[in-house]
Amino acid sequence: MAAEEPPNVIVITEPPRRFSAGLAGLVALGIAALAGLGGFLRQRASASVTIHSEPVVYTQRGSASGTIHSEPAVDPQRTPASVTSPSEPAVYTYRVVRRFQHDPNAFTQGLLWSNGSLFESTGLYGESTLRELQLGSNGEVHVVRQLPLDRRDFGEGLVQKRGQLLQLLWRTGEGIRYYVQAGEHEQLRQAGRFRTPLNDGWGIEFDGENLVVTDSGHELIFLDPEDFRIKKRVSVTDNGKLIEMINELEMIGDELWGNIYGKDCLARIDKTSGSVTGWLVLDGILDRRSAAAEAKAARRRGPDVLNGIAWDPDGKRIFVTGKLWPAMFEIQLEPAREITLERARRMCIPTRNIFRLR
Repeated sequence: MAAEEPPNVIVITEPPRRFSAGLAGLVALGIAALAGLGGFLRQRASASVTIHSEPVVYTQRGSASGTIHSEPAVDPQRTPASVTSPSEPAVYTYRVVRRFQHDPNAFTQGLLWSNGSLFESTGLYGESTLRELQLGSNGEVHVVRQLPLDRRDFGEGLVQKRGQLLQLLWRTGEGIRYYVQAGEHEQLRQAGRFRTPLNDGWGIEFDGENLVVTDSGHELIFLDPEDFRIKKRVSVTDNGKLIEMINELEMIGDELWGNIYGKDCLARIDKTSGSVTGWLVLDGILDRRSAAAEAKAARRRGPDVLNGIAWDPDGKRIFVTGKLWPAMFEIQLEPAREITLERARRMCIPTRNIFRLR
């Protein structure tokens, strides 16, 4: 994030005020009172009073009253409540910092950053994998190692917890453990399975205390990281409306970010209350028409939905991609000057849950 301009400083100095204490005929008490008052005012006059005006920031509509100090990018760890009213989500757009290659046959279900590598969980029966990726300096991506899943397994969300990777499986309530050490000369191997009380598993994240899981609905489901029992459920809402089909998850600072299935949007979520505190609109980040034409020419499937968020805490980098996308993007947030909150809600909130029609 670029350094902010310093706030306006207005310095107001009162001019010295001189008072005579010697008026003939005043009583001694009056003389003493005036002399004391004169001393107090002389002290006041010798000091400057500095008034610091509060820096003006963008609202979700990209405007503010007064002077605007423009920010080229928004710190993703800065909570939206500090940018706009805590009762309304902030709205952001993006700037692409760098475009990377992405396997157009990878049906991305989970993405995370660890120790200099990206780890990606991919889905589809007979095609699911767990991969370790390393980024090149010119946008290339190297697959360091890749483990295929059993043909009966459909890979889903991915999380790192205390030296292990946990990969959810679709519609089984189960998952796979992995031992992992990142790097070209390290290792990645399966270490057995685990079971949750859930019937399905989509996104998964670890907040330092609990595993946070989604299962195609509107809830964040908090699991004990040791025995996977359900500790609580929190509904995700915006202005009282339930947000359905929350997909892949990522902790960025103390805030939970989530994909919304079928939408080119990320939700920034207060994991305690479930309130959406910000919408990141990624409309147009992938040229879908061009990507679809390339896929058709190569006789492969075209790009599917946006899915996959990874956060590099050391480099302060955010990566996003999608299922069967030919590209992955490093992005920076920017204030949305032309997207109102109501428009963002129309773009980002599903009108129905297509996985729970019955």
